[in-house]
Amino acid sequence: MATKKKLLQAAAGTAAASGGAGGLNVEQVFSTYLYEGNGSALAIENGIALGDQYDGGSAKFTDGNDGWPIELDTTLNLTGDFTFEVFINLNSTFSPSNVMAGSDLSVTNDQIAINSSGIISTYSDDNGGTIVTSTSGITLGTWHHIAISRSGSTMYFFIDGVAAGTGTTSYTFSLKAIGALGNYTGNASVKGYMSNLRISNNARYTSAFTAPTSDLSADANTLLLALQGTDPFTDQSGNYTLTVSNTVKASTFGPYYADAGDGGLVWLKDRTSASHANLLYDTNRGVNKAVLSDGTSAELTRTSGLTSFNANGFTVGSQPAENNSGSDFTSWTFRKAPKFFDVVTYTGT
Repeated sequence: MATKKKLLQAAAGTAAASGGAGGLNVEQVFSTYLYEGNGSALAIENGIALGDQYDGGSAKFTDGNDGWPIELDTTLNLTGDFTFEVFINLNSTFSPSNVMAGSDLSVTNDQIAINSSGIISTYSDDNGGTIVTSTSGITLGTWHHIAISRSGSTMYFFIDGVAAGTGTTSYTFSLKAIGALGNYTGNASVKGYMSNLRISNNARYTSAFTAPTSDLSADANTLLLALQGTDPFTDQSGNYTLTVSNTVKASTFGPYYADAGDGGLVWLKDRTSASHANLLYDTNRGVNKAVLSDGTSAELTRTSGLTSFNANGFTVGSQPAENNSGSDFTSWTFRKAPKFFDVVTYTGT
């Protein structure tokens, strides 16, 4: 029988041997994690609670060229008033679009998508192509709440609760699949995350609002609610069954804050390029501040290096030494824990 290694951790003011707090699994406080750089933004999900960012769960789409990763058992038709909302975090964009939801591949090509410029768009082959679009777009490597709400024939677009344009259409959108995140007819290597997809039969938003800060819930107007929490591939409204391909995975990376972080240190090394140094980041000094373990340089400021300490790991930006596209990296992560690891700063005398 497999056993989990334990780290003895004493409660504050007590000794572990005298029956203090329960033990922690080693994998809760230490991780060796290998990853391949993508050159833009990358979430490392190693299960170590370093900070309080990016919690809540999502669906991770690893390949945008394999048709529809998630399909509904029956078609969802958006007639009259409706709201389509979702949190999305794209690592890259694809031309012509990153499709969030659409019709089945064998029927009319209806799409709710994000184009290569980050603009939200609605599209249909039966309706002459692009129907209406937003006037502003999203940023790569960032969680955004996107909402499209129709009242009567007026479509309202919102990004993070801020108005992003309006348009007019009474077209009925037929949705059968979720999350191509790329042009399904081309060779798109598009990757990203979707969380808390909710489709409703009412116009929830017609003016600016505060974007959600916790999991969405189902109510009487909810047609579909999925891609959230620890069971992202179940429709919480109970209306649909989701069929999931092997190109999409459940992820702990999400759009919310959580009271989970204990702090610690992350050590990064490019295994492909010998010219890249060993970089150490810790939560005491904060993100964007690194020291070299194999050099004599003082603290470095790297605005696109390690960009966040998360509730389940950390995120790296576009700096080559931390995330060079195609390079293999190793990371060592140490979480603060009594009698195991700490980070201390001091002023020399």
